Amino acid sequence: MIVEVSRGQNIIRILSDSFLSCLIVKQALVVNWPDCRGSVGEYYAISNFASEDRYKLTNKLDSVLINGNEDQILESITSFLDLFSNGKYEIFFNELNLKKCSFHHENQVIYSESVPEIEKFSNGFYPFPFENEDYFFTILKKDLNLERIEYYIDLIEKGIRPKIIVFESYNINTGYYSSSYILDGHHKLSAYLKLGINIPAVWIRNAENEEDNTEEILKYIKPILKDFEYDHIIKNNK
Repeated sequence: MIVEVSRGQNIIRILSDSFLSCLIVKQALVVNWPDCRGSVGEYYAISNFASEDRYKLTNKLDSVLINGNEDQILESITSFLDLFSNGKYEIFFNELNLKKCSFHHENQVIYSESVPEIEKFSNGFYPFPFENEDYFFTILKKDLNLERIEYYIDLIEKGIRPKIIVFESYNINTGYYSSSYILDGHHKLSAYLKLGINIPAVWIRNAENEEDNTEEILKYIKPILKDFEYDHIIKNNK
């Protein structure tokens, strides 16, 4: 299904260029970029944007993502897209196969004791698995509610299949899609992972008009990065 947004509020966006990718929900939530050591992997930083503020943007979707049929979900997602920037969006359903997916969360790089704290990257480093599809959590582990995860585990064990939302964007300059971000459904996703069950998802894909936005990205990501991380991006993003 293709939906054209003409009165978008520009609250939810993905900005990307040929070097890095960034999810915006009012402010930068996640940014990931290459380590520049022969394409071994990528660095990954995530903000502490309050989960309750984000929940206000998605709470109207919760019920329909749990109990709604596909038509009801598509109707709700169409309204939800008013929070996005103008353009054409592809919406479709798919299942994340756990055997083919890697899910990235905070995972601190292991450093030797000689490396000072100020020189340690914020959240993590992940090696390229090449054969897997990569998906990024966009809230911190500390903001996950264990009772909420157990709630979804109970629903899933009863046969209900609540859906998560994945968001990605096409960059017309690079010819590639951005990283794939978990926009909503972190507790559901955590429940599925604990149970070892494939994850039903709704994709929102900006299929049309994202171009390189390097200057804008740098403005958004600076507050969530350490100075040396920001300098690493400036030095290598040429």
